[in-house]
Amino acid sequence: MYIFIQDNQLMILVLYVDDVILVNNDVDGLLIQFKCKLAKEFSIIDLGHVNAPKLLDKLKCEFKAKTMEE
Repeated sequence: MYIFIQDNQLMILVLYVDDVILVNNDVDGLLIQFKCKLAKEFSIIDLGHVNAPKLLDKLKCEFKAKTMEE
């Protein structure tokens, strides 16, 4: 996970194997600029919005499983 903060803008990048999830508080500005920069460097496919509640539930379950294994 990478966190970028500039002025009042926040962007979080979550990288898992070959999947990237971008979360930010500025829908039009920073996110679009960042995706354009990624597209210049890498072959990307934008799959659109993520269903955040389901994703968060999955991440919580995985985190609990990992901490219980330890």
